[in-house]
Amino acid sequence: MDYVVCNPATEKWVVVPDSGWSSKATYYKARIARLGFDPAVSSHFHVFEFIPDDVWYMDNEQMENSFDGRIEAVAIYSSKAGVWSLHKDYSEWGGHFAMPRDSKSVFFNGVLHLTTFYGMVVPIDVEGNILRGIPIPLPDYDEYNPGGVYVSQGQLYFSSMYKSDKSKDYELSVWVLVDYNSENWSLKLSVNPLHLLGAFYHSKFGYDFSVISIHPDHDMIFMVCGTENSNVL
Repeated sequence: MDYVVCNPATEKWVVVPDSGWSSKATYYKARIARLGFDPAVSSHFHVFEFIPDDVWYMDNEQMENSFDGRIEAVAIYSSKAGVWSLHKDYSEWGGHFAMPRDSKSVFFNGVLHLTTFYGMVVPIDVEGNILRGIPIPLPDYDEYNPGGVYVSQGQLYFSSMYKSDKSKDYELSVWVLVDYNSENWSLKLSVNPLHLLGAFYHSKFGYDFSVISIHPDHDMIFMVCGTENSNVL
């Protein structure tokens, strides 16, 4: 399957050819693709296609019962070169490099950052190298919904829902990585959904909401609510 990318720098649509792996994905073997683009640096972009074990070994019946969602390879398309490259030596990361289909990601400092299972934010450069693993700031994270990463005011942010030991209720927390070269997150916000949404929206949506973005220049969070994410706050 081809991708179609709108390049905001040129305001033109570009057709990205099939990597050879996306066409093998089905409803149960879904594609996991992310866009790497920073108009402040270059008008060129990269498409990252993550190939999970059930797609990589889909023709190997002996492997069928051992799939656990780990990423076996990453195909990366460069709009400058016009070709795909395949990167598959991630054995040193073992089971730590596995990600939800809807894992939030952001392209920051020329590197794709994404949330993965097992409580890690993983930066991957355009050459397919995993640069390091940044532990998320919450020890009691939701394994199936590890949160998301964003960029605002030149810094990396992380947000997640967690159950507060103090209130015994779920709260939304937002953290910032003040020093990018460290692993020290600083808490910016921790708020109960009732206080955040107000009584009317909380009674209507409860905890059925998620953060979709943080404003790149201001202290502002964008969220969607409802089962179909049809309400924007």
